[in-house]
Amino acid sequence: MKQTVPMQFRARTALLYHYWGIVFGRLTTKVTAIQMAVVEGHAAVWAGINAGDNVSWVQGGIAQSGGQAVPEVYIERHQYGENPVYTSWPLPAGKELGTPVVVKLVRTSYKHWKVIVTWAGQRQESEPVLIPRGKTIDACLEIWGHASAVVMINKKTVKGSAKQ
Repeated sequence: MKQTVPMQFRARTALLYHYWGIVFGRLTTKVTAIQMAVVEGHAAVWAGINAGDNVSWVQGGIAQSGGQAVPEVYIERHQYGENPVYTSWPLPAGKELGTPVVVKLVRTSYKHWKVIVTWAGQRQESEPVLIPRGKTIDACLEIWGHASAVVMINKKTVKGSAKQ
């Protein structure tokens, strides 16, 4: 397991976010990376919940950043007033592509949510995050920067590519 602050990926402000295959309202989502190629930035297929003004969120899924040889399972959480925390775990060696990850969003109290990720017999979960208002529950393929990916979200193939 490694922990980093994902804001390190945002050092070059000229990179843009792009989204494909957005699915709304599912508390349990199965995501799979089929192909990921990252030149600069990152590619991720994730499910999560965020506050309407994006001041806090929790998400989990599969991501690969520029310089990484293979994708990894991750959880990212951001509590208002704190730095985002990104925690990751390796997918099974040699099966980084094609291993499904189930992402489950769980309401722990009136306005607190956590994410649970399970894959290949493993399970990890986040600490609860306060999602104060106007929440959005969604899943998608996200590309930030120069990358391409083919993923599956709930058994539907989603392709995306961005060059900057």
